[in-house]
Amino acid sequence: MGVDNQSFKDALAKLGSSVSIISIVDEGLLYACTISSLNASNVLDPELMFQLTHTSKVGDRIKAGIFFSISVLGGEHAGLATYFANPRSILSVESHSKDFARLKSGDTNFAVLPDSPMYFLCKFNESIRRGNSEIYFSKIIGGSTSKSSSLIYQNRKYHSLD
Repeated sequence: MGVDNQSFKDALAKLGSSVSIISIVDEGLLYACTISSLNASNVLDPELMFQLTHTSKVGDRIKAGIFFSISVLGGEHAGLATYFANPRSILSVESHSKDFARLKSGDTNFAVLPDSPMYFLCKFNESIRRGNSEIYFSKIIGGSTSKSSSLIYQNRKYHSLD
């Protein structure tokens, strides 16, 4: 028994997922996108996995070996989640300086949401392409957590978990 594409999407929409923004600073430009596919792939040697479309400019930068950050979004970040969920042009880091804080680790610049429930500083490990998507595996090289609430995406809407 097969399932048509729309029925499959409707069924998956009922699953609640955490919402995060992946961001990369490259030559003073900010590349960022919203994901709802973040998972741990290895807890013994901390590694995360997530999915992007294979045409993602963020994914291109990740595969080029540029370090990046993943900010898990809080309840107050629904507007940012919506903004970065749609394909965007490349932005100057200053255009979102009120939202993102710049961190420096060695020679690497990161853009993170400092008021997010948690953020991770990451380095690309490997990717696997499936259909129009690519699954990325990344080592965690740093991060921070707070006590703020998380944002989830369910039934095509954002919800705050308080």
